[in-house]
Parts: sequence; structure tokens; C-alpha cells
Amino acid sequence: MDPSALTEDEFTQLENNVATMPDSASAHYNFGLALIHKELWERAEDHFRSALKLKPSLLEARVNIAGALLQRGQYDQVIEESLKALEYRPDLVEACVLIGIAFMHKQIYDQAAQSFQNALNIDPNSLTAHLNIANAYLSLGQT
Repeated sequence: MDPSALTEDEFTQLENNVATMPDSASAHYNFGLALIHKELWERAEDHFRSALKLKPSLLEARVNIAGALLQRGQYDQVIEESLKALEYRPDLVEACVLIGIAFMHKQIYDQAAQSFQNALNIDPNSLTAHLNIANAYLSLGQT
């Protein structure tokens, strides 16, 4: 599903899916993705949390929770949620990157650089990690 290509009818259908299947992790997750597209961060977070409660192994929901929290400026919670995801899957590049971005916003550049390096250790081709580690080093004066 590509939430950026959703019509209003499709959005309404996803919302109806949650109403008719409240115990479906995938219904909550998919509606959360649609809500992110509409930049309804708090509602998206609620649906990702519902999906995660129904299916704790759905780590993509936890990463998306962290992303929604990042958009709302809740950096400590971004780090907390991302670390929880990494407990289950230490190879989640996205979680490492989110932690790094949160540390950048908190102006803790050495920990940000370490988080981006962790992401690069997992995936040396991560463009996001490369760009962000460069910014972290620049902020540290390590050009």
C-alpha cells in the first residue's frame, strides 16, 4: 500500500476497516500509514500503538511510532521507542537513524554520530545515515 497515492474513498475505507475489524493489527497499521500521509501524527501514533498491542512482533509499527514522535518534537520518546525496536531486531537501520536524528535535535552530536555509525555498520549503503553522520561531524567541528 502506498499511502501517498490514497484517494479520499480509499482513506475512508481504511478508516472503516479499523471500525469493523478493531482486533486487526494490519487494519490499524495501514490506517496509521494513511494518517501519517495526512500529517495527523498523534492519531497515527495511536493506531500504530494499537497495531503493536495486537501484534507485538510488528516492529515497523514501533519505528513508525518513533517517526510520528519525531514529527511532534518528542525526542526522548523517539530514542526510547527506537531502542525498544532495536532490542528485538538489532539490525533495524531506521531505528538507528531515528535515534541519531533525535540526538541531533537535542544537540548531542557525539551520540548522534554514533547512532548514524551504528546504522552504517548495519547497512554501509544507507544514504540517510551517510548524510546525517556528515552533519553530526560538521556540528562537532570534525570536518
